[in-house]
Amino acid sequence: AVVSTQSTGKGAVPQSSGTRVEVNVLDVNDCKPVFRSPIMEVYIGEDSRIGDLVTTLTSLDQDEGQNAAVTYAFISGDTTDFTLDAGTGIVRVNTELDYETRQEYSIRVQATDGKFFDEATLVIK
Repeated sequence: AVVSTQSTGKGAVPQSSGTRVEVNVLDVNDCKPVFRSPIMEVYIGEDSRIGDLVTTLTSLDQDEGQNAAVTYAFISGDTTDFTLDAGTGIVRVNTELDYETRQEYSIRVQATDGKFFDEATLVIK
């Protein structure tokens, strides 16, 4: 925002002076990241291979700039069967999956902006 001021004297010879001040308002980290749903279900093929993409975790943080930067983490559940890139939210297969042995995986995930966080459950079928 730009603020301009001007003052004028009331003397015998009126003089005036003005200045212009630019004010930059910085964002404060006051909003938490939010997953779109508390439970996210994704379906993958039984023939999925190690390294195949499962999903990309996404959340929304109403802050701006660095305060809106979100990282992701697995916090509990079937965390060894899948990998997570903390910066991008990309989840990939980390082991050979066998539908006859196991039909569903559940992982508790977290999104954080360094101050606030949200949690959700990722169900992989």
